[in-house]
Amino acid sequence: MSYSSALHLVRGVKSRLAHSGVEADALFAQAGLNEGDGLACDALTLSDKLSHLWELVVEHSGDPLIGLKISTPHRLGWLGVMGHIMLVSPTVQSTIERCHGHTRVGIVLPGLERSVPLQRYDFVWCVLLRTLRCASGRDDARPVAVEYAFPEPPNVAFYEQTFGCPVRFNRPHNVMEFADADLVAALPNGGGPTPHDSSAMPVLTQLAHAAPPSFTARVQNILAEMLPKG
Repeated sequence: MSYSSALHLVRGVKSRLAHSGVEADALFAQAGLNEGDGLACDALTLSDKLSHLWELVVEHSGDPLIGLKISTPHRLGWLGVMGHIMLVSPTVQSTIERCHGHTRVGIVLPGLERSVPLQRYDFVWCVLLRTLRCASGRDDARPVAVEYAFPEPPNVAFYEQTFGCPVRFNRPHNVMEFADADLVAALPNGGGPTPHDSSAMPVLTQLAHAAPPSFTARVQNILAEMLPKG
């Protein structure tokens, strides 16, 4: 199966890596991520190739923080449609739940035969935060906590500097948590309509105002309605 969203993702990552001085073309070829065949493989195989790519990038750069550095969490810029790719990518499984006034977004990057490296999660979390900042027009939007289901690395301070919040490791799941009040405040007019809404705004508005116990169902309905529109 060929995934157009995955092609956009691969091209975006390759562009940013090349801009950072990484020999992107050679590493992508080594990982088997060839655009010529439209990434014609099943979702789990594609996920393994992306994980392999991140392993090669870390090995080549010698920098375990590169997943954070090549995608600092500011506005979308070069990523463009990456926020939507986060929602529809065949290699990302996500959950959204609310608890005590907070919204917790969890992700699982599945694999077939290869473990998913920490740096790949770093990059995806930066993409998620970048999406929120782009949609809200606020570069200071930030989560209240980030959790990783990975052992604690020696550079936790850099993680907290990047995300602007406490970052915890050795947790059961990979989660980024937002205060509901901050999500609403981050939207123009406090979540009200605006003539300049981006395509991501209706999603964020409905997420911010959704209420349990139907929150997950509403998110699923929103995404289902958006998929035919790209």
